[in-house]
Amino acid sequence: MGRSKSELTKENNKKELVLKIYSEDHNLPIGSIAYRSGTSIERAEKYIKEYQIGLVAYFNFGIAPSMSQENTFFLFSDNGVEKKLLKEGDKLWSSNFITPLEALFIKINLGYEIKLNNHE
Repeated sequence: MGRSKSELTKENNKKELVLKIYSEDHNLPIGSIAYRSGTSIERAEKYIKEYQIGLVAYFNFGIAPSMSQENTFFLFSDNGVEKKLLKEGDKLWSSNFITPLEALFIKINLGYEIKLNNHE
């Protein structure tokens, strides 16, 4: 049959809250976003991923090695966000929230997988 109008409204309200919290601090762990919005981590990830997919055409990324620190790279986006990436063996990791789009950019341009620490 489908969901009722009230169920759809409730879900839409949660989605808007997740995206509002995310837009206020992109570095906030996904678990915190989910908790603050009263939804599951999986649902918060879904909403954020859908939002990021919609932004694909609007973001340009750049990546550069650190000039002063070994095994360190910086990921830049045209919206002014800078994320530090550290190389350990054949993987990179970051203490910042890394989006699936950013992880793909890193994989394509550096050839490294990134350990996603998004649930901390």
